[in-house]
Amino acid sequence: MHRSCRVTVTGLDGMTYSVVVTAESVYEAIALGMTEIRNSPWTGKIAEGLNTVTVQILEVTTEHTIRFIDFEKWVNQEPAAYPGEMTRRMRVREILGLEKLDKRR
Repeated sequence: MHRSCRVTVTGLDGMTYSVVVTAESVYEAIALGMTEIRNSPWTGKIAEGLNTVTVQILEVTTEHTIRFIDFEKWVNQEPAAYPGEMTRRMRVREILGLEKLDKRR
C-alpha cells in the first residue's frame, strides 16, 4: 500500500530539507525523497554515513529515523529471505539507479 511520507534530512550547512513522496515502504520513501532533495537547486550538500534521514508517514503520523549507513547496508544486502522484501529492495535500487549498473555487469 502506498502512503504519503515526509522525508527530512539535515545538510552540511545545518539547513533542514524536507519533501513529501508517495512510497510503499520506508526505504522506498528514503530513495525517492533523497533523489528529489539532491536534485533540487535549493539543496546544499548532504552528509551520508552516520547522518540520519527521517521518514514521517503522514496518514498514521508515525516516524522512522534511519542512519544513511544502515540504509546503504540494506540496499546492498544479498537477496532477502522472502520475495516481498527482495521486490522492495529491487524497487529502491531501481530508484537509486543501481539496477541499471547491476544489469551492465
